[in-house]
Amino acid sequence: MAQYNNNNYTYPNYFGNYNLGNTMPTFNSTSQLTIVNVKGEEGAMNYPVAAGNTVLLMDFDSNQFWLKSTAQNGSPMPMRYFSFVENTPKVETPDTNSQFVTKKELDDLKAYLGNQFQGIKTQLNNIRKPENGGDK
Repeated sequence: MAQYNNNNYTYPNYFGNYNLGNTMPTFNSTSQLTIVNVKGEEGAMNYPVAAGNTVLLMDFDSNQFWLKSTAQNGSPMPMRYFSFVENTPKVETPDTNSQFVTKKELDDLKAYLGNQFQGIKTQLNNIRKPENGGDK
């Protein structure tokens, strides 16, 4: 019986002698991850797994692997199925057609505009000069 206040009144202790200052739960960390080579899904399904463990079952002939686990009491957990996919970095290629021109394209444009300018210049000169045999 435990004592209440400083009187001699005692009350029954129904819950036992618990140390409430040390209530940190303890976990048993006996689970391990093991990698095993199997042949296909049938080999993965037939591979035995010990209680409380997880096994990585890999089929090296194909791009597949499975995670097979059991609970601490030995009951099987659902087997998880995965496929390998290669991740390649995406390389961004600049769009050279819309932002930049080549030297040849620039030279062609320069020659075209030069020819156009010469044609306009010739027409302006013809307009300003009176033709031979005009009004006297």
